[in-house]
Parts: sequence; structure tokens; C-alpha cells
Amino acid sequence: MFPLGFLAFVATRGLFQATERMAKDSLQQLADQVSNRIDEMIFSQAQIVDGLAETISRPQLTQEMFRSLLDGYTLRFPELKRAGLVNLQGKLSISNDPSWNKPIESLLLSIKNTAIGQTVVSDFTWVNGFLPTLYLIHRLDPENSLLAEMNIAKLWQVIENIAIGKTGRTFVVDRTGQIIAHSSPEGKRYILEQTKSFFTESMPLNKEGISIAKYKNIFGVPVLGAIKSIRSLTWKVIIEQDRSEIYAASWSLSLLLGVLFCFLIALIAVVGNQTSRKVTRPLEDLVVATKKVAKGDFSVALPVHGRDERAQLTSAFNQMVQELVRLHSEITQRERMSVIGRIASELIHDLRHPIRNIENAAGLLHSRGNDSEVRQMFSRVTAREFQGLNRFLQQLEQLISDPALDFTKVDIGSEIHSLIETFQTFPEGSKIRWLFPNEDVPIVAYTDRFVLRRILQNVLRNAMEATPSHGTIRISAQQTSIVTIEIVDSGPGIPEDRLRTLFDALRTTKRRGLGLGLAISKKLIDQLGGEILAANNKEEGAIIKITLPSFPIGHAGTKDESMENTLLDHVTNTQTSIQMKV
Repeated sequence: MFPLGFLAFVATRGLFQATERMAKDSLQQLADQVSNRIDEMIFSQAQIVDGLAETISRPQLTQEMFRSLLDGYTLRFPELKRAGLVNLQGKLSISNDPSWNKPIESLLLSIKNTAIGQTVVSDFTWVNGFLPTLYLIHRLDPENSLLAEMNIAKLWQVIENIAIGKTGRTFVVDRTGQIIAHSSPEGKRYILEQTKSFFTESMPLNKEGISIAKYKNIFGVPVLGAIKSIRSLTWKVIIEQDRSEIYAASWSLSLLLGVLFCFLIALIAVVGNQTSRKVTRPLEDLVVATKKVAKGDFSVALPVHGRDERAQLTSAFNQMVQELVRLHSEITQRERMSVIGRIASELIHDLRHPIRNIENAAGLLHSRGNDSEVRQMFSRVTAREFQGLNRFLQQLEQLISDPALDFTKVDIGSEIHSLIETFQTFPEGSKIRWLFPNEDVPIVAYTDRFVLRRILQNVLRNAMEATPSHGTIRISAQQTSIVTIEIVDSGPGIPEDRLRTLFDALRTTKRRGLGLGLAISKKLIDQLGGEILAANNKEEGAIIKITLPSFPIGHAGTKDESMENTLLDHVTNTQTSIQMKV
């Protein structure tokens, strides 16, 4: 085992070394790119100042013309915040910023040391003691210089756009070590506090002007950092990354190697004890086979060897599995017959509504056949219900394969109004006050019209049957990001113990019916991507709330299940979550 342990140690050490080399190369390349980017930015701004200096050097320029040129350049080049003409005493004689009138004493040395016709970048200067600023100085003649204040935000944007993992940081220091730009929000306070980077002087640069080292940064975090000088300036770019992040993948792989090493040791131990397990192996096989049978796998058949007690036990186990297979087949057949009966009940339930609507309309036509309005209503009801029956019969033919829903824009108000008109032909419906105040408000849902009509028909019928004579059924609908329909009756309400199972199939408190209406509605609402909730009203009656999508945001498709499993899923689901909201 010692050679395996030594091999794992060597592999782990090599992995960490390779990870560190890759991190160093990556940080070095990134530092070089950032250095070049800043160098190009400073050079570009220096060229702008040179161009401005050449323009204002023309003779016979008045102060007004001079100021207009300064305004034009600062507007054209947002890299410059403001510009002005300054003398050797640091006093501004002309500028495009009226508030910029105080002598800039911190720049006197830089102004005097700048050769005529040369453009230089000043050291970091603090305006009013707390605002960091950089200046470009172009010496025009022995007495005057062009002074342009750089937009330091551009430099900060370059630094902030550098991303190194989750913990990487990028910052820039000037020749004194003062931090002048930092990529992290917590690091920017060190700019305002005029903090100096204490480690830059202890990291000597190579001939390419770059250095790589491990250290603890200003936050006290162990990091791996790369420092790169900027060619045209005395600044330095530092890019660092937490060592914990750099070596995270290596630690994960080391842990995996450790697990594999332990696995190999365990495997060797198992192989070494293989001979001693020959006696207990048949019993272990029997235990495994028993667990498979417990999970419903009846394809288990253990081989029988010899005639001893273990062979007799194995033979008895095989006979038991065969008997379980026979019993399971009988139970499955009985369940299928039960499901077929439930499916037939659901089909009868769905067909009963349109047939009864046509029957009631025909009865009204028989009693009031001379009324033209009744005849028109009879035509509308029969046409609508026969259309629904035809659609329903077509879906019955495809019930086993669960046909796709026909999603389209549906006028909710029109559908509710037509259903109210249908139920008012019922004897019990004609004695109820139906209130739908916003029937003229255009409310559109993206749904299946036929399926939605079946849902509303079931819910309104239940409300009508629960409402006493001369009672009231209030219907409201509103549309936001979803369509919400509320149906409130004035009946006795729903028993508290029934609320939990209200949408379960084959559960009802009525003398007639199989309790499939609301269960079917719940199933159809789920397919439409909506929701149906039930609660008792505080005053009287019950509230049914239906929500539907307003826009084509996707809908719940039909499941690839058999006709039997589709209804069985609703019959056996006793854990439907009913949210109550009044």
C-alpha cells in the first residue's frame, strides 16, 4: 500500500504545481493587456491635448475665441473634463470652467519641469483634499502651459471591466505607491483614504517589467499577484486573485484522489476476503433478491445448487415469487376493470350537461313556442350544445392518446353570459338572481374555449344547486397579468371537513351524482396552466376562484399515460392542496 500512497502524494503535488503555473501565466497575460490598454488610453488623451495646443497656438486669438476652443474640445472629447491656460505660478488665466480659478500649487513643479512642446501626465492630485484627479500638461512657451483635467472615470471603467474569477481584483498605483484605481467596491475607499500599496516596492520587476509573487493584500487575504509597469508612465498595474479560489479545483481533485485511494484499499480488502465469503454468499443473494421483490421486481430467479438447507431455502423463495406473480396479475386485472368503470362514469357525467341543456331549452320552446326570442334562444342553445357534443365526441375518440388542447384567445364575458343564459332555462336557475356586473368589459384569456366552458359549466351548476330559491349568484372577472374569475353563491357553504377533499373524484355530499364535476374541473384547469381554489364566504355561501393565463406563456400539455391511469390519478389523489382566500 505504501507505493500507492506515494504515487497519490506525487500526483497531488504535481497537480498543485501545474495549477499555480497556469494561474501565474493567466495573471501575467492579463496584467500585460491591462497595462497596454491604459498606456493606449493615456497616449490617446495626450494626442488630444497636443492637437488642442497646436490649435490655440495660432496668433490673433482673443480670449473669447480661446475659451470657445476649450469648450469645443471638452465637449468633443469626454476624456477631458476641463482645460485652461496656466502660468508658472499655477494661476489660471483662461479656462472653460468659471469655477476653476484657484492656483494649483501642487502642479508647480510638474509645470516647471515640462519642456516646451512636451506633454506629460501629472502625479495624482487631490482636489479639495478628497477628489482624486490627474492632469495633462503641455508647455506652450516659457511662461504659459496648457492644462487639461483628465476624466478619471474612464480609467476606473477600464479597471472595473477586468474580471478574474470570483475573487480577482485589479488596481493601479502611481510612482509613490498610491492607489489611484481599484476594481472592487470595497477597494475604492482606499483611493479616498489615499492608501499606499505596501508591497509593490518589495516585488522587483524583471526585464519585461513584470513580477509574480505570493503575499497578503491590503485586506489581509493570501493572494497570488502579478505586477506590471506601464511603459509611458511611472504607474504599475497589479492583478491579484485569492489563493483559495486558485487552488479550489486542485483541492477537489485531491479529495477525489483520496477517495479513489481509499476505494482501492477497500477493493483489495474485499478481494482478499473473497474466499471466506463463499459460505455466506448464497444468503446474501437471497437478501438482495428479497429487497428486489419488495420493490416490485418479480423477475428474480435464484439458481439452486445442491440439496442442502440453503438449496431448499432458495427453492422455497423461487416458489414464493411465482405465487406473488400470479396474485399480482389478478390484482392488476381487477384494478383495470375498476378504472374502466370509473372512466365510464366520468364520460356519462360529461355528456349529461349538454343533453340536459338541450332538454330544458326544448321544454321552454314547447311552452313558449310562439315567442320569437325563445325560438332564437333555443336555436343558439341547441347549436352551441351540439357543437360542444361533436367536439366532445371527437375528443372521446382520442381520449387514450390525450389530444392536444386548442389554445386561442377566448372572450370570458361572452362565455359566462352564454352559460348564464343556458342555466336560466332550468327550473331552479330561473328562480335565482344571476349577477354579472362586468359582462360588457372585454376580458380575454389565452385558453381552450371548449375546455374552459366545461369548467365554468361544472362550477356554475354546483353554485346553482347549492343556492336556494330567490338566492343570488355573483360572478366577477378581472384581468391583470392573469385572468381571475370569482363565483360566489348564497348557499349554506362548504363543510370544513369537505374543503380538504373538494376536488377529489368520487367524493360528494349530494344525493345524486358521482362527485366527478369538480374533480374534472381541477384536472382540466391544470392542463390549461391555471388554478382553481375554494373557500367559504364570511357572510354566506361559498367562493370558487379560477385563474387563467392572459397570454400564450406555455401551457401544461397532456401526459403520455393510458386512459385508465389518467382517471386513476385523479381518483386516488387525496392530497390536493386547496388554498382558501375570500
